[in-house]
Amino acid sequence: MNSARWFAVVFTIFFAVLIQPIFLARLNLPGATIDLIVVLVCAWAILKGPIVGATTGFLAGLFIDLVPPTEPVLGLNSLALSVVGFSVGMLGVKPSKSFFRPLLVVAFASVVLILLRATLISIFVSPIAFSRIFELLITQAIYSSLLAVFVIPLITWLDRKLGPTLRSDELRI
Repeated sequence: MNSARWFAVVFTIFFAVLIQPIFLARLNLPGATIDLIVVLVCAWAILKGPIVGATTGFLAGLFIDLVPPTEPVLGLNSLALSVVGFSVGMLGVKPSKSFFRPLLVVAFASVVLILLRATLISIFVSPIAFSRIFELLITQAIYSSLLAVFVIPLITWLDRKLGPTLRSDELRI
């Protein structure tokens, strides 16, 4: 990836980290809050592969951990989002071949992210109660897939405007 694409990745993630607590977290929707960050990490991982997905997840998690309110342990979000970004990138889903498959991948990735964050917090910080976990998982999957309908085409358009490249895991001949 060239420097313009890396700038686009960092800018979109930074923008999402600022928008998330200011606007999206204040919506009074039932269940979970809308998570733009995981959708962006998944969109970049779908387009560019596992290395860019893991790097984007790490940067997003680092930005989340540094912006107040922060987690008690620095790096939990970075680890969780890196794993999700790498896993989504390894699936090799092409947004141009199918419309619904990337949406399902984003919904599943958001569910995995909630479970991974909850597990890491209960291991490293303190045990947490999983009383509303089913409601959070269902609503997070729905919100993320609905948001992915708009975000994935927008990121695909942005990537095309920056010029032609291959996914990071494809060989150049």
